[in-house]
Amino acid sequence: MDRDLAARLARYSELAYERPEAVRAALPNAEVTFLDRDHTQAYVIETAAETAAETAAETATETVVAFRGTQVFADPSLADMLSNLPGGTLGFLVVVNLIVFVLGFFIDFFEIAFIIVPLIVAPAQILGIDLTWLGIVLAVNMQTSFLTPPFGFSLFYLRGVTPKEIPTTRIYKGVVPFIIIQVVVLIGLIAWVL
Repeated sequence: MDRDLAARLARYSELAYERPEAVRAALPNAEVTFLDRDHTQAYVIETAAETAAETAAETATETVVAFRGTQVFADPSLADMLSNLPGGTLGFLVVVNLIVFVLGFFIDFFEIAFIIVPLIVAPAQILGIDLTWLGIVLAVNMQTSFLTPPFGFSLFYLRGVTPKEIPTTRIYKGVVPFIIIQVVVLIGLIAWVL
């Protein structure tokens, strides 16, 4: 759908359900089947059901992988290795945050939460890190990584709603101050955890 049609549809949105024939007359070449209440409701229900099924399947798969992964990889030697990094607690937090930050470029929250986080819980407990604060640090870290190229998920969402006249490089440059702010907050949170 081109932008002119989208703009015209937005103008007629109030009429869409009350007087669909007026919108059909104003947009004779447009496909306006969505104006039918029953069709729209069926489409929304179908889309919601598909999204829920995909999310449930993804979550179930990641849960199985995560729990199997923690049984395989989260043995005492991994916990010992991560808890004995140079720098103690600070070294552990820096390494974990760097790993999560880089992974946030390529994979989404579910994979990180279900696969990586269970692997770092035992070392964090050994080091005496409050798991609530660790969760907050990781959440801020992931939000920061979702704003960074090359695969910043938030940037792609923003690209989808901005006009075509705004280049992607301008979006990348526009998020730099927000990334700096989030990195400063992340450093403050790590200092607070220590």
